[in-house]
Amino acid sequence: CQRTQSKVDEIGDAFGIENRYTDYNELLKDPNIDAIHINTPINNHAAQSLAALRAGKHVACTVPGDYRRRMQANCGRGKRNRPDLYDDGNRDL
Repeated sequence: CQRTQSKVDEIGDAFGIENRYTDYNELLKDPNIDAIHINTPINNHAAQSLAALRAGKHVACTVPGDYRRRMQANCGRGKRNRPDLYDDGNRDL
């Protein structure tokens, strides 16, 4: 997923990727996508990670920022609803 069609086509052509997206929400709807790697501006990381998790995707985030605090606020402290939610070895989420 990229912001512009020209950039997504450049990358898609280079790596032989057929399904290409410029809309993150459309990408999340694709049942063939299992995992998302968040590599956007840091202030978007928590919201995009949560959206991907809610869509049933596995998530890797380049720079979590306030990721942990937001995950706790959105998922509830002491509840571990998904094993891939935040796996840094810390099991108290």
